[in-house]
Amino acid sequence: MTTWTTERITNLKKLWTLGQPASAIATILGNVTRNAILGKVHRLGLSTPSTASTRASATSTQRRSRRQSSSAKTRAAPGCQPKPHKAKRASKFPPLQPLVFNNPPRIGELKPDQCCWPEGDPRKPDFHFCGRSKTPGRPYCAHHRARSMA
Repeated sequence: MTTWTTERITNLKKLWTLGQPASAIATILGNVTRNAILGKVHRLGLSTPSTASTRASATSTQRRSRRQSSSAKTRAAPGCQPKPHKAKRASKFPPLQPLVFNNPPRIGELKPDQCCWPEGDPRKPDFHFCGRSKTPGRPYCAHHRARSMA
C-alpha cells in the first residue's frame, strides 16, 4: 500500500496537469498502480488535462454523428429493420409428472444412474435433483436431456 505524502501528491498533480497518462505517472512515482493514480486523481477532484478532454470530446462527437447517420440510414430503408423478437411458444416438452420421493436426492445423494437436473431454488431447503433414470452415457433423463438441447 502506497503512502500518499505531500511530495508525491504534488508530483502527481504536476504530472497530471502536464497531460501525462496515468500509467506513465505510476511508473515515474514508482510503487503505485495506474488505478491507484486514477483513484487519487478522482479523490483530489483534478480535472482532465485540456488536451485529453479535447481529444475525448472530439471522439465522442464523431461517435455520436456516426450513430445518428447509421440510424438515419436504417430508418430510410425499412427492409433493413431487424425483425421483432418473437415470444417463445409454449414449451414443446410436456410437463413431467412429479416423482414422489419421501426424500428426493440432494447433493451427494445422487446415484450414478439418476438424473442430476436441479429442481427448485438452491437457496431453499426443498432444493433437490430430478432423480429419474438417466439416459445411458448422459447426465440427464430423456426429458431433461431434450430440454437442455433446446
